[in-house]
Amino acid sequence: MCGTLGSLKPEDLLVSLADSIGAGVPPLVFARSPALETLPADLSRRLVRGLESGQPLSSTLASLEVLPPASIAIIRAAEAHGDLPGGLRLVAERLAQGRRDSGRMLLALAYPAFLLLFAATILPLPALFKEGVGAWASASLPLVAAVLAAVVLVAILLRHRAPFAARARRSLSLWLPLVRASARHRAFADFADVLGACLRAGVPMRAALPLAADASEHPSITGTGPALVARLDAGATLVETLRAIPRFPPGLLGQVHAAEHAGKLDEALVRVAATCRSKSRSAIV
Repeated sequence: MCGTLGSLKPEDLLVSLADSIGAGVPPLVFARSPALETLPADLSRRLVRGLESGQPLSSTLASLEVLPPASIAIIRAAEAHGDLPGGLRLVAERLAQGRRDSGRMLLALAYPAFLLLFAATILPLPALFKEGVGAWASASLPLVAAVLAAVVLVAILLRHRAPFAARARRSLSLWLPLVRASARHRAFADFADVLGACLRAGVPMRAALPLAADASEHPSITGTGPALVARLDAGATLVETLRAIPRFPPGLLGQVHAAEHAGKLDEALVRVAATCRSKSRSAIV
């Protein structure tokens, strides 16, 4: 997420919106309904104004800056395909899974945080016997405070939906050894999801590849759009084209190769994205 919807979870909003559109209710009518009373007033006004101006729902949501680029790309592709409710539900599912992954990461960090707190109280213990409680407290409490501050900061960065938290997560994911692999697999999942959504919507491969690359929000992928198009224009197959992305998982290339020959590429990309998300979760754990 790139923004905040107050007490309303983004995935809940998208599912309600999908149900409403599926029942034949226009998005503008839904935006004015009591269902969005918990939305911040400014956000609600911007949503209504965007829809009143005749913008597509995807453009309006993009202007609100409450969804990541991959989610907006999937919604745009679903609009073009005529299955907007399906696209909204897919994005809601991906957001909910991301929230669960953040919860798993917090649980995984609980044990090392406990060990650090234990060490912060035990390591200065000799000062207690040599110089008294005051000396022990002056040595121990700053360490305890530092550990607790780090725990709170990590929890905010993982769970908060404000723009600063999203930017910090992206920056940290690029250099922290413990999460780099997870972030890379998540970027591949975003790439495959957006590419599959674009192809199902009838977007030509030449246009879909750069859109999917940019939506991944990972520097090793976002910059490959021109190289992907160049390979495709030179007559390369999709598998040969995807080799322009550094360290694209070989096993996933095999799935794409088989699907390309079977004419079921969009279905294979769904499986590829699911595999990448599973690898991302495994890396977190």
